[in-house]
Amino acid sequence: MLWQNTVYNITLIEIIITTVIILVLLNSFKFLKNRFQKILSSLVIFGCLFWMTGNLFELGLINPQAKIFMSYIKYLSSEVVIISWFIFFLYFIGYKKWLSKRNIILISIIPFAMTLSIFTNEYHHLFFKNIESVTYGSFLVLSIEGGPLFWLDLAFSILLITAAAGLITRILIKAYHIYKWQISVFLVINMVILAAALMDKFTINIFPYLDKTPFVFVIGMAVLILTLSKSKISEIVPTAREFVLDSMEDGILVLDNNNKLLDLNLFMKKMMNPYSKNYLGKPLKEFLPDLSSAIENPDNGKELELLHKKKSKFFDVKISNLLNSRELKIGKVIVLRDITLRKNNEDKIKYLSFHDYLTNLYNRAFFEEELNRLDVKRRLPMSIVLVDINGLRIINDSFGKEAGDKVLIKLAKILKECFRSEDILARLGGDTFGAILPSTSMKATLKIVKRIKEACKKSRSKISFSISMGFSTKKNASQNINEIIKEADSNMNKHKLLERKSFHGSIVSSLKRALLERDYETEEHVTRMKKYSLKLGKELKLSENQLDELKLLATLHDIGKISIPDNIIFKPGKLNDLEWKIVKKHPEIGHRIAKTTPELTTIANGILTHHEWWDGKGYPKGLKEGEISIISRIVSIVDAYDAMTSDRPYRKALSKKDAIKELSRCSGTQFDPSLVEAFFSLLKKNKI
Repeated sequence: MLWQNTVYNITLIEIIITTVIILVLLNSFKFLKNRFQKILSSLVIFGCLFWMTGNLFELGLINPQAKIFMSYIKYLSSEVVIISWFIFFLYFIGYKKWLSKRNIILISIIPFAMTLSIFTNEYHHLFFKNIESVTYGSFLVLSIEGGPLFWLDLAFSILLITAAAGLITRILIKAYHIYKWQISVFLVINMVILAAALMDKFTINIFPYLDKTPFVFVIGMAVLILTLSKSKISEIVPTAREFVLDSMEDGILVLDNNNKLLDLNLFMKKMMNPYSKNYLGKPLKEFLPDLSSAIENPDNGKELELLHKKKSKFFDVKISNLLNSRELKIGKVIVLRDITLRKNNEDKIKYLSFHDYLTNLYNRAFFEEELNRLDVKRRLPMSIVLVDINGLRIINDSFGKEAGDKVLIKLAKILKECFRSEDILARLGGDTFGAILPSTSMKATLKIVKRIKEACKKSRSKISFSISMGFSTKKNASQNINEIIKEADSNMNKHKLLERKSFHGSIVSSLKRALLERDYETEEHVTRMKKYSLKLGKELKLSENQLDELKLLATLHDIGKISIPDNIIFKPGKLNDLEWKIVKKHPEIGHRIAKTTPELTTIANGILTHHEWWDGKGYPKGLKEGEISIISRIVSIVDAYDAMTSDRPYRKALSKKDAIKELSRCSGTQFDPSLVEAFFSLLKKNKI
């Protein structure tokens, strides 16, 4: 006979079945969402199942060797249960950082050694001093006498359970009121398990030879899981702390009374990476000396500059003392609030309040402030230099504001290179610059002015520009500085009058050059335009003044095109309605440019009307017949003819015969019929 029926067989089978049901239910309804907690709780319950199964077979089997083997299985299961239970509680109370692989291996060394000693006990008898079968009532049981390792294992198990109870008690004291009942439940469970373990180990005569501890573990784990799933304390308490501290955009350091680093949040770890782990336990002054100084000398200021990834970051430092329950200081909490953005914005605002945003020179406010500061006797003689760009408005109207800004930036660069580092150079507004030259005579100032003029002449730019300059020197303290500025301004205006003609000539040259760059038309087209227009003008017996205007209009009638975008001007295909609308604005743009340039005012009207039609269907004003100036009517015919007989990106040139045919077709609608006849006459005479 291999099996004996004991008084505990049915009870153990019922307990095992109940445990299986509890395990299935707990996993089916997903009471625990944390994967690590699930694994640990399952290990505890599975360990208890093997423990109880071992107890069942130990009691039921008759063969002594089989009984001893099942006893070994029972003790092995108990080691797994105790370790899993302890780790579960450490995780629950927020000691996750302590649960590294190394530490788990360390606390598992003794149970592993005990397991080896159990299965090798027959060679040394250190775990079980003596094992024998004895009769209890009507059935056989094992009588076990523990050896030294048995009592060491018992002490270790009691230590782990007691440690878990102690840590929970510590948490209970500090816990929020709403969580105290849950923690109290965990403490009671642990104490009951401890009591059950002691009863089993010391074979106290309540259900002798029946291991009560595994079932208490199962019930305890079930209650624990149900409580956790209801309150979520195991997730809320540690997770909330980490989330709040690590999601903060402030740095947090915890120091002891000796200013040694105890802890820091994620923000500070990133700031101090990769050495943050090595700093723990070390004095703050070894790795953050500036912060250490701020703590030791709080009156020195509360702002701190730290270098992070080779960039400076600024922090507002707040220091709070940590007090225990007896109001004794046990350390400090340092909060570093990042104020880098605020500091940078303050610096930008401060910079912009005294600087010109376009040229990065000082502005008028700074100029006037420095003028008051430097207007003292020891700075004499002091010179004031004023510089003005001639015709900046013409440049803006002709080439666009962006081109005008480039001229301002170019001149600012030249002036900065020519003036000395001790001089105060500023953009006073619009097209005017000013400089204060302390301790500078008139002779020395004249040299600087000449240097600036030479630099402007040598500068290479698509848009030609010229400047007018004026300066004056304060030689003695009795002179009023405002009178010196007025004199410098007067000298600059005189210089501007002298430079006026030269400047406008350079602007016209720039306009001609820009037009050639911004249109399909070549220099040969412009030459032919002037040639054909003059021949037709002479054929019509126009006056010399009209011929001069005609020559200039033939060259610059499309000057407004310099403001049309490149993608439209150089589009190889047909223009859409919107693009045509933009192109048709060029006569008005050209008219505005000509009006601001004295040399072009005489042809301003011709530029405006050179796309008007004889029948009034042209643009921009819809003028007709004699309302259109004669030079505009001539240029429109000549321009159309030359365009038709020249290659374009979107078509080949027409023959002379086809061009005449087209002009004849448009005579009386687009073109003045009398001028078309005169033009045909020149063609027949081969004068064109």
